[in-house]
Amino acid sequence: MDRREHSSGKASSSRRKAQAWILGAISAAVLAALGAFFNVLGNKAAEGIGHSEGTPISWSVEEMSTECFGSTFLPAEAAREALSQPPPADWKAFEEAPGAAPAGHDLIQVAIQGETDRKVTLTGIRFHVERASPPDGATFGNPCGGPLTGRAMVVDLDKNPPEIIASSEEVGANVSFSREGRSPDSKPIRFPWTVSVTDPLLLEIVASSERCYCTWTAEIPWVSGSQRGVIPIDANGAGFTVAAVTDLDGYTNSSGRWRRSPS
Repeated sequence: MDRREHSSGKASSSRRKAQAWILGAISAAVLAALGAFFNVLGNKAAEGIGHSEGTPISWSVEEMSTECFGSTFLPAEAAREALSQPPPADWKAFEEAPGAAPAGHDLIQVAIQGETDRKVTLTGIRFHVERASPPDGATFGNPCGGPLTGRAMVVDLDKNPPEIIASSEEVGANVSFSREGRSPDSKPIRFPWTVSVTDPLLLEIVASSERCYCTWTAEIPWVSGSQRGVIPIDANGAGFTVAAVTDLDGYTNSSGRWRRSPS
């Protein structure tokens, strides 16, 4: 009897250990999946993370660094100060300067995910732009990195209304910033687009301007059954700013010194 009771206790203990291991493995897998989704947002803090109680969708919006992507506009006084010193080792010194803005192109990364297995349909995207004359200043660049790849769209803010001039729905495709349109080997993004908890969307939005000092926002309407809503693409309620490079002096970091860019 003693041996049977002892054996039964060992079996029960083994079952409890096995159950604990399985639950731990499941939890780790879920956390890894969530981490993989949100890690694609990069290291910079998100401009906004959205989710309303009871809605089947969540999202985050992040303005990406101009380093390796494009150049940074600085107003006249800040530009003179920058030219009096070597290029900074930390590009944030430019991006966080008063009046600084992405020059020519602004890159926004939007991550959208359903909260359940139920599909959510994104019905389109709308852009809103406030245009102004560019202030005096200059642009500063630090060439590095490669082309933009992934699901992306390039929108021309100079047109009224703004127009999507290039896009790709393919995860591995290159997206051109040029105004000649998309590459012939990529399929353009078309709405409606569906997302769910197992099928999220990571979308790059390139806002482009050649002529104006533009402040812009966008919104993506969604519907799921009888529920409807709008995903705001903004900087915590404010607009994103992009400065045109036309008629501005430009400088490039060349081996630790500023070099005047060709006109």
